[in-house]
Amino acid sequence: MEIITSGIMYCFRTGGQFPDILGINCTSLSTTSEIFNKILGKSQPHKKVNNRSTPLRQIQQLYSQKQQSSGTKMMLVIADELDYLITKDRVVLHDLFMLTTLPFSKIILIGIANAIDLADRFLPKLQSLNCKPMVLSFRAYTMDQIIMILKQRLVALPYTVFQPQALELCARKVAASSGDMRKALGICRGVIERLETELRESTSTSNLSSMVRVDHMAIALSRAYKSPIVDTIQSLPQHQQVKRVLLTFQDSL
Repeated sequence: MEIITSGIMYCFRTGGQFPDILGINCTSLSTTSEIFNKILGKSQPHKKVNNRSTPLRQIQQLYSQKQQSSGTKMMLVIADELDYLITKDRVVLHDLFMLTTLPFSKIILIGIANAIDLADRFLPKLQSLNCKPMVLSFRAYTMDQIIMILKQRLVALPYTVFQPQALELCARKVAASSGDMRKALGICRGVIERLETELRESTSTSNLSSMVRVDHMAIALSRAYKSPIVDTIQSLPQHQQVKRVLLTFQDSL
């Protein structure tokens, strides 16, 4: 984001033309190819839909012309959850990246994905087509970073929602498993909702705390990281559990 910000500030200082900016969360698309409709709609918001040509083809024509003749602005596309566009034939993902290689391309693509090696693993031909993307890898959040962000989200509230130990337990577990900040936020959101339900359904609130405690968080974490495979094995008789573990160990050799 610092690179984007510095580029925009450079345009502002030099009197350059700001690019059109389109932010897309790919999970919100009804189909993977809908991303081309979004790009076309952003670049030509008042133009009638041309049913004789696909949105992809119209974008290719629009952003292949010289700037002086076409009059179109640079388009910055920020696609979050880019993994969603991974399909069996990978055509949409491939065509999206290839928009940046057109002769007079005005498309800048920034993709945010969970798969660090998305381009190398799913689009190995990009490099041979002069379309090798620059990859910036972000490290997983540490326990201290997760606690800091959670506290920043809660500081605006006029009351205390979590016991400090409960927040630490959440941060420690998430940091040890994946370091995914969204996972930590989702767990905290879920435990608050369950506590609110508990308070509403209780006939007497004298013995209930309106604060998320360690035991609340422990239950939430147990549910968040619950594995159906482990549950199935644990439900088996003990000798069947031993047999299943031995078979799994044998398969791994």
